[in-house]
Amino acid sequence: MTKSDLDKLWNVVPVGEANAAAASKIWKRLDMYARSTVQHELSWMAEAGRIHRLSRCMPMGGEVRLYYRREIQ
Repeated sequence: MTKSDLDKLWNVVPVGEANAAAASKIWKRLDMYARSTVQHELSWMAEAGRIHRLSRCMPMGGEVRLYYRREIQ
């Protein structure tokens, strides 16, 4: 991904924890690259502190990771 593409990805990450979304939903909104690429970049952005990641348990077992960014103050 180019810097411009990373900026586009950052812009489609929902604002606020209440709006956090799974990587697949963010990938659909971005409409670029493979889902695995977007998941990798979201993980990298979370580890770098640019966005935040939560883990939630699924009703049928397993867990889902949700991503969001904080509002700019």
